[in-house]
Amino acid sequence: RCWRRHPPTPPRHAGAPCPAAGVTSKPAPPQAARRDAAGFPLIEACLAFTALAVGLLALAHLQAALQSSVEAAREHGLAVRLAQAALERQRQPTVPSTSAAAGAPGPVRSVTDLPAAADGLLRGGRLVLELTDHPALPLGMAHVTVAWQDRLGRQQSVRLDTLIAAAP
Repeated sequence: RCWRRHPPTPPRHAGAPCPAAGVTSKPAPPQAARRDAAGFPLIEACLAFTALAVGLLALAHLQAALQSSVEAAREHGLAVRLAQAALERQRQPTVPSTSAAAGAPGPVRSVTDLPAAADGLLRGGRLVLELTDHPALPLGMAHVTVAWQDRLGRQQSVRLDTLIAAAP
C-alpha cells in the first residue's frame, strides 16, 4: 500500500459508528463496571490468604517431621558409637577368651544399663554384649545390641557383630 494515497486509519473510539456493521456501540458507564468488580478484590485476597495459610501449615508439618528425623538419626548414631566402644573394649588384649571368662566352654552374656550420659539421650537404654567361641576357628564372636525407646515410645535397637581374636 502507498501511505500517501491511503493513510492509516485512526483507532476507533467507543461510540463511534462502525461502517461495516452499520451500528454504533455505546460504552458501559464507569459506575456499572466498578459495581460488577466491587467484591472481586476481596475474594482474591481471601483466596491468597487461604493459599498462604495452607503453605505455612505444610511448612510447619515438614519442620516437625525433619526434627523427628534428626532426633532419630542422633539416637542411632549414639547407639552405634556405644556398641563400637563395647566391641573395642572386648578387643583389648587383657580380655580373656570367652571359655576362660565363663570357666567352661559356652557363651558369655553381659547385660548392662547405658551410662547416665547416654541414658539421657537413649531413654531406658540397655547394652547387651554376647561372646561365644567360634565353632571352627580360634576366634570369639561378639554380638553387641543397644536397645532403647524413642520419644514416641517405640522400641529401637542397633546390633553389631564381629569376630575377636581369642586370647592365648
